[in-house]
Parts: sequence; structure tokens; C-alpha cells
Amino acid sequence: MTKNTVTVFVASSFEVHNARVAIGDCLRQLNDRYEESGIRVYLHCWEDYKPEYIGERKQDEYNRDLVLTSQILIGLFKTRCGDYTQEEVKLGISDLGRCNVHCFYEIDDKIKSPNCDIVNFFCENSIEAMPYDSVEDICAKVTSIVEEYIETNCTKASAHSSYKNISNI
Repeated sequence: MTKNTVTVFVASSFEVHNARVAIGDCLRQLNDRYEESGIRVYLHCWEDYKPEYIGERKQDEYNRDLVLTSQILIGLFKTRCGDYTQEEVKLGISDLGRCNVHCFYEIDDKIKSPNCDIVNFFCENSIEAMPYDSVEDICAKVTSIVEEYIETNCTKASAHSSYKNISNI
């Protein structure tokens, strides 16, 4: 049986590390659930990427090998809007519709300030970001995104339509 692979890249700064770890756990659970139907859910993350230097900017490697090869890109923001995260999200958006980009921001007072760089980034790039209020909330949202992608794009997905979203980790 040929496996369908759904790859997900999470673009974010280190400040949302707990959410990144939880999303990784969610994706592993989804992979376990769908694997027997020939569908693999895989997290592309820079933390697991090869550390050796090959003569080019490391971010260019991440972009080429991780961002551009993912079907789904999740952008997570809290109080920082780092250059590399912006670059990854912009690259996902510019990928001519091949990558499904979804951006989320953790509910925080800084996001309400008029000069917030995250809000400016969203506005400048016409990004409709959604809020999340907890690790469980973002996991439920990412799970829904991946399940919808599988249902729409993978041939064996209908066998799993009776499963509920994974929202408790």
C-alpha cells in the first residue's frame, strides 16, 4: 500500500515552545491513528534537522527542505514576531497555493497594543490570524486543520471520519 504523507511545519519563536511540543504530540497521535490506513502525519521541525554546515545559510536549508516541502504551515505567535518566523510564513504564503498556511496568536495584552509588530505583520501580509488561549486550544485547532486536510486530500481518509478531534494531551 502506498502511503500518503501529510507534512506539517510549525513556524514560531522559542517563546511558544510548550505549544510546539504539544502540537508535535498531537501530530504523533494523529499519525498513529491514520497509519494503518496508509496515511502518515509528519512534523517537519528545525530542531530535528541535520546540524552540519553545507555552505549555505541554515535558514535557506530549512526553507527549502522543510517549509517548501510541507503541505501545512502553522504560524504561532505570542509577543515576538521574529525575522525567521516571518520569512517562513511569507514563504508558505507565496508557495502558489501548495502550502496551507494557518496563523495563530496566543491571547496576550501585547497583541492589543497599536504598535504590535505581530499585528503589523498580519496586516502587511493580509493574514487572517486566529487567537488561541491555551495549549489544548491550539492542539484542537491544529488537529482539525490536519483532519480536514486528510479528508480532502488523502484517499483513505473516509475510514477515520468517525474519530473525534484530539484535544486533550
